[in-house]
Amino acid sequence: MYKEFEPLSVKTRRVIIDTDIGPDCDDAGAIAILCLAAQKYGFEIAAAVNCTSNPFGDGCTDAIVRFAGTEGVRLGRFMSREFLPEHRTYNEPVAKTYSAGFRSGSLRVENSADVYRGVLSDSEDDGVVVITIGQMNALAEIVSAEPELCARKLHCLVSMAGSRTETMAEYNVVCDAAAADTVFSRLEAPIILSPFEVGASVITGFSADDAGRDPLRDSYRYYTKAKMRRNSWDLTAVQFAVEGCGRFYGLSENYRVKVLENGCFSMDRSPEGKVRFMEKKTPDKELENHLDWLLSSVGR
Repeated sequence: MYKEFEPLSVKTRRVIIDTDIGPDCDDAGAIAILCLAAQKYGFEIAAAVNCTSNPFGDGCTDAIVRFAGTEGVRLGRFMSREFLPEHRTYNEPVAKTYSAGFRSGSLRVENSADVYRGVLSDSEDDGVVVITIGQMNALAEIVSAEPELCARKLHCLVSMAGSRTETMAEYNVVCDAAAADTVFSRLEAPIILSPFEVGASVITGFSADDAGRDPLRDSYRYYTKAKMRRNSWDLTAVQFAVEGCGRFYGLSENYRVKVLENGCFSMDRSPEGKVRFMEKKTPDKELENHLDWLLSSVGR
């Protein structure tokens, strides 16, 4: 039976944020507003997993988390094989400038599977929310290795992934369609998706004349070549995990979703389906104003 999602603002649970921090700067914004929400609502960000094999993502994540005033976050990186190692537009300069641990070589980063296993094992049953804002390779690895542990501990997966259009192969899925298929087919917890269409037209960040220098603004600055604004794919997923349905979002009916080899979805409505899609309830401008306000509040 489908289990209804309880947002983190209503029921505090431990959170694992799983990010491909590097290919796009909205990961930086999403992590920052998650830290802001954790301080407001009192939930724990137990771990941040870098699902790429790019070590600059570790330092960038560390810098943003610390700038946002959050301590004690366990860091993991996908180490089973090389995966998306080449993206360095903003995570390299941010890591080198703002992460003292990265610069000194003292930053502790574990294998992502060990981080997942450790956080899940140490948590209450139904006590963990996983938010993926990148590919699902790291999550698929632990779902395959520890299906019973995941079934007991995970309350829900909230993910920026896929599309409501069955002919579109969205980036986070198509980069590792096999991993996404593993998660969709084997994970027992409900899955809530922020599909491509939700965040694509919501453009957020900072003003072009914002001269502030910090890891968050510099992530946007380097990636956008100083335009300072970007689509809000990942931010919407994090926002929903925190706030749930309400002013900004609703949810679709339940679907059964199959991930095809080309990264597209095959979808069928079904009361027994475990996947639901986020749907916007407000104009883009209203959502942009809210997310901009959250971003501007980080680090204050």
